[in-house]
Amino acid sequence: MKHPSNSRVQGFMLLEALIALLILAIGLLGITGMQAMSLKNNNSAIMRTQATLLAYDIIDRIRTNKDSDYAISLGTHPPNQNCLVGNDCSPSQMANFDLANWKCSLGSFNDVSICTDLGIQGVLAEGDGTISLVGQTYTVSISWVDGSTGDIKTFEMSAEI
Repeated sequence: MKHPSNSRVQGFMLLEALIALLILAIGLLGITGMQAMSLKNNNSAIMRTQATLLAYDIIDRIRTNKDSDYAISLGTHPPNQNCLVGNDCSPSQMANFDLANWKCSLGSFNDVSICTDLGIQGVLAEGDGTISLVGQTYTVSISWVDGSTGDIKTFEMSAEI
């Protein structure tokens, strides 16, 4: 009976080890790809959550001061109204202050002086918003650029006040 030579067995074991290493490397690349996709989707979800919170915030401010006009369009700079502690503001001025806070929080107006004065930094990439009133229903629409895909995303909600 012939036995395989020792060098042949060692060569075969080396080949098995290299194949196992290749399979492991492919598996790790797959896991890395899934992790990257997860982070991308997570970033998009965070932006959508921020937009949702900002929409609910302005709707709550409108409910609190429902006799004032909160309509504002895309691209409109935040009103230059500051009603921080010590300032006595009318309901109309308070509405402008609420809009200034909201517009500054969106992200497109970080360099506008009222946003700097209020110390508010926007949370959405190139974020902007619009508020419209039809009858008793306010519609809030917030748009931003998704950093993961570069697509423009929009969140919209309506509330009867």
